[in-house]
Amino acid sequence: MQSGVYEFFGVNYYTRGTGLVLVFPFVVWLFFAVILLLSQLTENFFEKADKPLKWRSVLIPAAMIPISFVVAFWDVYLIGQQATKLCKEQAGLHVYKTVEADGFIGDSSIDYWSKFGFKFVEYQMGNGEKYRYVLLNGDVKKISVDNLLSSYEIISSDSIVTNKISEYSYAIVDVNSKQVISSLKKYSIDCGWSDMVMYSVSGFSYTPWICSGISTGINLNVRDLIKHSIIPK
Repeated sequence: MQSGVYEFFGVNYYTRGTGLVLVFPFVVWLFFAVILLLSQLTENFFEKADKPLKWRSVLIPAAMIPISFVVAFWDVYLIGQQATKLCKEQAGLHVYKTVEADGFIGDSSIDYWSKFGFKFVEYQMGNGEKYRYVLLNGDVKKISVDNLLSSYEIISSDSIVTNKISEYSYAIVDVNSKQVISSLKKYSIDCGWSDMVMYSVSGFSYTPWICSGISTGINLNVRDLIKHSIIPK
C-alpha cells in the first residue's frame, strides 16, 4: 500500500496528515488546561478550600478537538468512501479473451515490444497519417503507410468523476468487429484541502494516489494490458 493511505474497516483514506496541524493546538490547550484543573483540585483538597474550578478552560478545547478534526478531514472521509467503492467495483484489468498478432495499433515503441516477439507496432495520428514502426538491424524505422495491418487497437479515454477523483480507461478493441477483448480502468485520487494547502505553501511536488484495482500501491498501465491480452505470433 502506498504511503499516506490508511485503511479503517475496509475503507482506504488518503492523506498526508497535514490536517493534524489544525487539531494540535487544541490538544496542547487541553493538556495544559487539565494540568491546571488538577492543580486546582489538589489545592482545594489539601487546603480544604472551595475555590471555583475553571471547567470552561477544559471544556472548550475538549469540544474543539473533534470539531477541528472534522473540519480538517471531512473531505478525506468523503474521498475515501468514493474511491474505495470505485476501486473495488470498477477498477482493474479485465481480459475477456487473448489473441495472437504480429503487432497492434496504438504505440510506437517497437524497440521495447520487439523484446517480447512483436514484429511491428502501428500508430495513427490525429490528422489521419498512419505509421508503422519496425526494427531493422537493431534500428527503429518509422514507415509512412496508407493502410494499417493490425487487427487490434488500443484506445484510451479519461474523465473527471469528482473534483478529487479522475478515471483513466484503456481497452484493446478488434478493429473489424469492434469487440473489446480486454480493458483496464484505474483512478487517480487527490488529497484533501489541508494537504493541498501544505503542498501549495511548501512548494513540494505532489503525486496523486493511483488505484488499479488490485492494490493502491500497484499502478498497472497499458503495457500490462497488452502483455495480458495479445500474444506475439
